[in-house]
Amino acid sequence: MNAQARTKIPVMNILVLASGKLHSKNADKEFPLCLTEILGVSVLERIVNNTASIANTQYAFTFLETEAVRYHLGKIATLLVPGARITQVPEL
Repeated sequence: MNAQARTKIPVMNILVLASGKLHSKNADKEFPLCLTEILGVSVLERIVNNTASIANTQYAFTFLETEAVRYHLGKIATLLVPGARITQVPEL
């Protein structure tokens, strides 16, 4: 067994907390803040792009249940990171 096979690379868990009630108003429409675009790139996309260089990662996203259903946030997150874990939290 070589040294590389014996060395385990630790998994880096990246948790994206996007379950707040902040909204962005854009031309009479409200969207969750995580979908707000900055220079044409959504906040969610920026987070994924800025962490893409980290090796051996697992992503987990949390969204408010009502917004996840309304804006299909789970589907968006899994398009950005296939295999990501999605958690929906109920609104209190």
